[in-house]
Amino acid sequence: MRNPLLAVGVLVAGGGLVGCSAPTVAPPAASGAPLAGSWLAQVVEHPETFAALTGGPDRPGWIALHGNDLAGAADAFAVAGLNAGPNARVGRARALLDLSQLYLDLARSGDQAWLTTFATWSERSTIPAGSALTYVAGLAARDQGDAEVSSAWFKLSETARDPAVAQASAALVQTSPGAPVTGDELPALLVRHNAHVAARDSGVIDGLLAEAALPLVQEDELRSDGTTLHREFYDPEILRTLSVAYWKQAQEVMGGGHPLQALITLPDGADPMAALLFGPVLHAEEWSSEVSRHTETPGMLGASSAALAALGLDTELPPTDEPDWARDQVHRLDAVLDAWETQVRASASPDGLALLDDLRLVDVLRSRLLLALARNAIGSHHPWQAKTFAQLALDAENSRAITPVNHPALQAILIEAQLQTGHTREALDCIQPMLAAYPAATGLDEVLGDLAILQGLDRYGDSKEN
Repeated sequence: MRNPLLAVGVLVAGGGLVGCSAPTVAPPAASGAPLAGSWLAQVVEHPETFAALTGGPDRPGWIALHGNDLAGAADAFAVAGLNAGPNARVGRARALLDLSQLYLDLARSGDQAWLTTFATWSERSTIPAGSALTYVAGLAARDQGDAEVSSAWFKLSETARDPAVAQASAALVQTSPGAPVTGDELPALLVRHNAHVAARDSGVIDGLLAEAALPLVQEDELRSDGTTLHREFYDPEILRTLSVAYWKQAQEVMGGGHPLQALITLPDGADPMAALLFGPVLHAEEWSSEVSRHTETPGMLGASSAALAALGLDTELPPTDEPDWARDQVHRLDAVLDAWETQVRASASPDGLALLDDLRLVDVLRSRLLLALARNAIGSHHPWQAKTFAQLALDAENSRAITPVNHPALQAILIEAQLQTGHTREALDCIQPMLAAYPAATGLDEVLGDLAILQGLDRYGDSKEN
């Protein structure tokens, strides 16, 4: 019983509890056998090998990766790579892949938040004439692959009050998705467009990162009472661009091709544990199925059918989105982890047990496996199950911080699940712990705040909360 929420149910929006009853089917008697030979077992059984891998110039990178400081890990491994060997390349690629997955999670939430915002704005009040909102709507639709809707929005924004917005809109209507706009002395909005195209092609993101937390467009509207309303709109494309760019960077680090495939073959001299340590993939032989699955469904890692079956978990989601099913899966996983830990504590060396306890390795693995299950559930449109997995993965005593147990993507999945279940204010609360470490999520935070306000308005534009 690793999370007290399992005993009382999962707290959800509205103050209620999901799944307060015990699982309807008792999990089978568990053993720790599935963890034999895993990275977790190797660390405890061979602490000297772990020390050799994580020592030397690579050490800051492994410390950051263990703490889920993904950008810090990528940077530290890059510095170490100037003086170190292939393990630093592997560590850096893994940090970059984790960043790519994280930003893809956030981009999906952004897609839903923007679409719901535009629909709610149109329903609750009219979109202001000449507002740059239509331009941002065009960018969001294009980022989601809907060229027809995107062009329609851009056509509307050709009459925007801001000449720069009108000029950019007219240019993008004539530009194919993914192509740069050519010309001399382009306005800032088209320079930003070209920066997105370049970043998705090359992985170079320095300029975009520097501006990611700033508004893309600002406007002032004079109200009938003589006051001025100030609006700020953020870049809806930044999250997916960062996801693509970090993937490109991982490709480059691993020599091109599919970076996950490169984690199977590994650079000459790399320790196989470098591809697994602190991650959701237990054994090197699981990488092949993980690569195949990731190719079919990008952004999913660590929940392949073979690995789930070995752990005694169901390999397919049920047809209905029942949180109790997810809680039962967590019970089964905890039974396996508890059985392994009981066995290993009877035989491991003091050094191995010190690593197990000091680094909270069982909790780290558990959290990463539940994150994989949460991603699988959200990708299958089972938000209540995704919410259950993610909430039970968090360290209950420190749930709002990024820690070795609390991967930032857990909050990203919770944002998406809260949106899919109609809880915008709860989604807004979930993003707060991420903003200091991931300022590029500022735009998502802003649009969630706008959406929460819009959903609190009645049809006359008055807040229901006043």
